[in-house]
Amino acid sequence: MKIISAIAVLTATLVALGDAAPQAVPAKAKPKFSPMYRKTGGMLQRPGVKPGRVAVFNAQKSVATAEIEPTVKWLEKHVHVEMPILEQIVPDDVTGRIAAARKSGANFALFLVEEDKNPCSLGIFPDQKIAFVNVAALRLDGGEGAFLMARTRKELVRAFLTLCGGASSQSAYNMMGGMKSIRDLDKFEDDAIPVDVVGRTQRFLPDSGCNIRTMVPYRTACKEGWAPPPTNDVQKAIWEKVKADKERGPTNPITIQPPKAK
Repeated sequence: MKIISAIAVLTATLVALGDAAPQAVPAKAKPKFSPMYRKTGGMLQRPGVKPGRVAVFNAQKSVATAEIEPTVKWLEKHVHVEMPILEQIVPDDVTGRIAAARKSGANFALFLVEEDKNPCSLGIFPDQKIAFVNVAALRLDGGEGAFLMARTRKELVRAFLTLCGGASSQSAYNMMGGMKSIRDLDKFEDDAIPVDVVGRTQRFLPDSGCNIRTMVPYRTACKEGWAPPPTNDVQKAIWEKVKADKERGPTNPITIQPPKAK
């Protein structure tokens, strides 16, 4: 209240002296569309390709599904596959988990489990297309509370990428580099994943029988003739430009000169 009173007194004094009270500088409005969006019209999923599934089995109680859901959604969005989270108890043995993965119909499966007698936080079985993250092991060496939640998310990312072809990167500082201890997980942000790792995964999955969504620019969809009607001014301009170009035909056709007579 004292600060407000002081400002009111200062403003009244300035006005009395004939000086205008200081005006707040209006914030510069952010552009509604990014330069990339204006160029492409956004990205659309190409029809006719059903994406594969990487099932995430949350089979433990220490880390709630709500804690891992944002990370799973991030992977789902950027790798272009379906990643349902299934809350269910699974067998303790690897054979039982393989059977559960097959029964789910998923192409790959990640299991979030809690095995107190198992010191390993990560297990990868590439020939069976499954991996597990052991939450109990992530508790070791200071992994309680918020640290446990963060470590679980990071180890889940590492499980997915290692199983699905993204186990290495040209970037020197990332989660897929050399990990010497569980505490090394604490050095990285949850979703600090280099772009080349995502690219490797996108190439690996289709080769392993797991289709990914094919995303193309709205402009390309217009040219190919399957784009939905525009929903904003940017897409409308692209729609009309492509339509006009098709009606006009090529403006700079290739001409082939006849061979010269010898």
